[in-house]
This record gives sequence, structure tokens and C-alpha cells, in this order.
Amino acid sequence: MCLIQSLTYAQLQASCFDFNADFYYRLNGGERGRLLGVEGVCVAFYVVMEGSDHLLVSHLFVQPAYRRQGYARRLLEEAYALAERERLSFYFRIRYDNPFADFLQRFAEAHGMEPCVPARLLLINRERTQQALREEPGAHHFARMKAQVDRWEARGVRTESFEMLSRFVRERLRLDWEMNEQGEQLPDDLPPFPTALYEPLSFVSFRGEEPMAYLTTRKVGDSLVLTGHVCYQRWQATGIAYLTLHRFIEEFVRHTEIRQVSCLLVGYNAKAWLHAEHYWLLTNPEVIEQRSYGKQWELSSEAQSS
Repeated sequence: MCLIQSLTYAQLQASCFDFNADFYYRLNGGERGRLLGVEGVCVAFYVVMEGSDHLLVSHLFVQPAYRRQGYARRLLEEAYALAERERLSFYFRIRYDNPFADFLQRFAEAHGMEPCVPARLLLINRERTQQALREEPGAHHFARMKAQVDRWEARGVRTESFEMLSRFVRERLRLDWEMNEQGEQLPDDLPPFPTALYEPLSFVSFRGEEPMAYLTTRKVGDSLVLTGHVCYQRWQATGIAYLTLHRFIEEFVRHTEIRQVSCLLVGYNAKAWLHAEHYWLLTNPEVIEQRSYGKQWELSSEAQSS
């Protein structure tokens, strides 16, 4: 076996599985994975997202010619053993259109895993978004968001792309992340601030030099991955987050070199699910439903007393 990180974007594009930009972004976001090869041929792989207290199998794939030979089970067992060895909670998701969903569910049940938070992957097509904005209810909803934008702009709030952002606001963002403690400024369930941005389609709303909300993306080929949509805690429930989303949608439909945006909504992120209606109305996305299974390890008596 070798590290999956050795695969290039071009190699993934040339492979025979359902590839999308969301996968490549997560693969290159510091996640761990394995390739399983037979006589020099890559026949299967998995990728795991590693958090501070959990492992999530985000992708599992077996080449069609090698299916039903135990490769998927072997890789899942390896990932499961890794989580058990490191005492990390273990999760995986099942797309509802997965033809091997029954196998994955049997694996989950055999290993004492239980149903947990659902997830949805939104695939936002540029042409479908253009159409949604011309029709109802998308056009009306976009106009209502524009009214929010106008209201905040009248109060001195600006929204700029990272490409045009002043170094003062950039520095303030960086310092906020470094000084953030237990979510005093930013929500406390966020990953580190993304450094590899697609700056023309990543945006910050700010007043003076004070950031208030931001939306970040990363470009992969002709696609984007929406990597973050964040509102500072003191500005939550004020409508500020609409400013970056409105600007993003407005600019996205103008960028003809971008075909699609992928956005993952996970059930434990309540704020993302509350705002999901805006994505539905404005973009008419393709929605890939996923269900999840997980297992948490009980601490040993020694660990509990330490």
C-alpha cells in the first residue's frame, strides 16, 4: 500500500469512478488515505477525515473489475482498526444511491455502529443557478437578499473579494484566528482558516478594518469547493452572512470558467442547515443525500481516572 496523496488531479480525472472537486479538495486538505494495489494496479482506496477525537471515512472506492472480492471490507477493517487503536470515534456516510449500501449497513451493524448525523452534498451548477435567478421563487429571494445588502451598506459595511481585500483586513482575519479562544469571536466548531483560497470567488464583509463574515472557496479544475461560510458570533442572526452569499452567487454566475460548486452540509452544523434554504432557492442544486453510522469507544478505567 502507498499513501493516496501520491495521486494527482489528472490521474483522478482519468480514473473510472465518480470524481468531483469536493473529493479532491478533501483529499488534499491533510486527510489520510490508503491505496490497495494488485500487481501494480490500484484496485481500491479509502480516505479518512481526521478530527481531534474522530475518524470519518469520507471516500471508499473499488474498481468495478475487482468488486465483490473483499477489498472494500479489507480497507474498512483497516480504517476501523486505526480508529480503535487510537481510541477515536469512527464514522462513515452512505449515499442513498450507493448500490452497495446494504454491505455498508451490515458492516456497521456487525461492528456495533449506530445511526448518527445525516449529511447532504450540494452540487451547484452555474447554468442551473442562472436559470434559478431568472425564475420564481429564486428571483424574489435574491431581491430580498439584495435589500439586506443595501441596508448594511448604508451602515458602512463593505463586501470585497480576497483578491481586492486590503492587507489590514487580511491581517485582522489572521489575528482573529490566532487569538480566538473557545469561540469568543468565531464559532468554536470550525477548522483552521483556509490558506489555499480561490481569491476571486472568496469574500469578506467588514466595516472599517473589522471582519464580520466571510465565505471561502477553493478551485479544483473547472469546479469550486465551498470551504467555509462563517459569521462572527457577535454578528450572528443579523443578516450579515447574507452579504457574502449574495456577492458569491452574483459573481459565480459571471465566471464562465467555473462549471460547478460543491458544498457539504453536515447534520451537526445547525446554522448551515438553517441557511440551506438559500442555496436551494438561489441555485436549484443537485442534492446527494447521505446517512451516517458511528461508534464511540468507552474509556478504560485508567483513562477515566487520569
